[in-house]
Amino acid sequence: MTVTAPDVDRVVVDTWTSLLDIAPVRLARAPQPASNEDWVHAFVGVDGPWNGTVRVSAPRRLAARCAAVMLDVPLDVVDDATARDALGELANVVGGNLKSLLPPVCHLSLPSFEPTQPAEAGALVLAFDCAGDSLVVTVQPQTDRRGGIAAPD
Repeated sequence: MTVTAPDVDRVVVDTWTSLLDIAPVRLARAPQPASNEDWVHAFVGVDGPWNGTVRVSAPRRLAARCAAVMLDVPLDVVDDATARDALGELANVVGGNLKSLLPPVCHLSLPSFEPTQPAEAGALVLAFDCAGDSLVVTVQPQTDRRGGIAAPD
């Protein structure tokens, strides 16, 4: 089984709509952030018959908005750590839903954070507009093992 662009699109839209009441709209291509420091990058690893990562990247402003909604607190009380943790939880939800489409038994890591790196060959990169902020989801198979993602639609 493979993860396709429509799978990622569906999972992202369902997750953001149900958890955050934000309806993402898929963009034709990923935006180029002005500065990597203005973005939060959370990822989860997948290990098993399919190996790779699911990365969720968003501007700090969107990560903070997500945290405020998830915690039901005013936006002005959300600090950077809380915004980062919220995006990590969203990466975990997206990764878990995509993992369910992969062959059994794949395992999901805890969310991690690091500056983004360019997607490698074979990655599936989808961008979304979330009420004026960009969101980028990258599904990256590990290049030295067998993987299963299909080319973007």
